[in-house]
Amino acid sequence: LGEAYQAISSVDPPPLLAAMDLIHFCWHNIGKPERMEYHSYYRHHHLEYDVDAGRDEFRSTINRIFGRNGMAYELTAEGIVTRLLPVELSNVVHTQFQTMDDILNEMLDKARQKFLDPRDAERRASLDILWKAWERIKTINRRDKRSGVRELLDRAASSDCSRFRAVLENEAKALTSIGNSFLIRHSETDQESLILSSHVDYVACRMFLYIHLVLRDYYGVRESSTFQSLTTDDDDIPF
Repeated sequence: LGEAYQAISSVDPPPLLAAMDLIHFCWHNIGKPERMEYHSYYRHHHLEYDVDAGRDEFRSTINRIFGRNGMAYELTAEGIVTRLLPVELSNVVHTQFQTMDDILNEMLDKARQKFLDPRDAERRASLDILWKAWERIKTINRRDKRSGVRELLDRAASSDCSRFRAVLENEAKALTSIGNSFLIRHSETDQESLILSSHVDYVACRMFLYIHLVLRDYYGVRESSTFQSLTTDDDDIPF
């Protein structure tokens, strides 16, 4: 154990993803010990381990550590570390669409999961899924994309908001252009990469917001509650 501690301490700070992997490993292998019968000859209690209780306590402790250090992460009840988003954006990203198209619902849910992943490569992969979902949305009501998009935007914009209808149409064209110009939907040599993670987040958030606006008022959705980081002054947490 001492050697393991020394190995971990030799990196200051340890790589983020290494720390996340450690948390994930601990959650899957933890249990809260409970004393059972007493073994009089060896003078000790036999132990059993409550996995659910151990995971709940471990999760609560990890999330308090995240909160008190201002780290925008959450260890979920499924043992997965996800990123936390601003409340308004989180409500959009966590929306679970229940359209009449099961494939589209699955695509949007998969894009959400990848976008919330701490790993940069997974967040970039969410862009490809989002743009494929957008292409599918264009034909959710009609096979012809042009007429399908017009119908969607007419519904999303109020009949007496012609200027906002124009905004929605311009945004649809801009998003299509982004998908075609960067390494999102195509891989030709003239495509430009999104170098910074902040650029990936910006583009993904823009698409999430647009899809949410276009679909939410006309198809069933279920809003997920937003996790609020906990802060604590407990002295038993050393971080």
